[in-house]
Amino acid sequence: MPLGLRQLRAFVAVVDAGGFTSASDEIGLTQSAVSHAVAALEREIGAVLISRGREGIRLTGPGERILVHARAALRQVELIEEEAAAVRGLRRGRLRIGGFPSACQLLPPLIAELRRIHPGIEVALWEGTDQEVGRWLAEGLIDLGMRASLAPPPAASDLVLVADRMMAVVDNRHPLAAEPDVALADLQDDPLLVSDGGCEPLLDELHAAAGLPLRVAQRVREMATLLAMVRAGLGVTVVPELSLSSRQGITALPLRPSSRRRVLLDIPAGTPPPAAVQAFQEILRRGERAGRMQKAESEPDTHHYGRTHPEPDHTPEDSLNLTTR
Repeated sequence: MPLGLRQLRAFVAVVDAGGFTSASDEIGLTQSAVSHAVAALEREIGAVLISRGREGIRLTGPGERILVHARAALRQVELIEEEAAAVRGLRRGRLRIGGFPSACQLLPPLIAELRRIHPGIEVALWEGTDQEVGRWLAEGLIDLGMRASLAPPPAASDLVLVADRMMAVVDNRHPLAAEPDVALADLQDDPLLVSDGGCEPLLDELHAAAGLPLRVAQRVREMATLLAMVRAGLGVTVVPELSLSSRQGITALPLRPSSRRRVLLDIPAGTPPPAAVQAFQEILRRGERAGRMQKAESEPDTHHYGRTHPEPDHTPEDSLNLTTR
């Protein structure tokens, strides 16, 4: 029996769901039907793809290699269906967006706007580190990947989701808390705490530009944990300003010289963007134009930074209009 989409879907669903029972709920088949589909795929290929044991399922060596191609094949079928719908004047399909948590929080208003205009497009968010997002994008698991950069966007066609300042964060009792701004060198005597959810590559770049070694005292994944440690006086950190959901007990200080982070949206190289990605790009660009018009119609605000001024410094020309109408 030749390979079929039903077999590939069952195989991928079992891997993603972590078991046959959960996979059957995901794709609307009985557990027996899922088991038969995977077994038929294994017979056709001539190798065991999934090892079953008391501790659950585990991909075999051949299974890991086949999984990459199975995902790619199923995604190509989805793209054909999306393009066929686009030819008929419809926008439908699935859009997978990957990013680090502090950037993913910016997406819900944009997703709501996408659903309002194109209700046939489903959106899934994947949260991970910069390294995970890069791998997902390279493997074709996501359609758009968020990437943080300190450099200006390399091309006018790049989509900038938001831009904000990099800020040094100290507890309110720290000697530097009363300063208007700080240089990285001012932080060298304090333990440096770092979030591995996307900040460390930026700190590498900042320290290299300043000619300073990056000495990390401790890495944590969650931003809330990082800020709680700073608040307790266990060290200092440097983070993008939009990561500061709360400034209670801490002071955020602009870096000297000033440095801005930009969050860019990347698509897989070498392939034209599918219809769902194009629809999302249209919404982003529409928001960008609205932001520029908003700036032209109003005077720019002046912000002063410190423990009593929590507003982030991201201006209309740097960020997209995230208001859902």
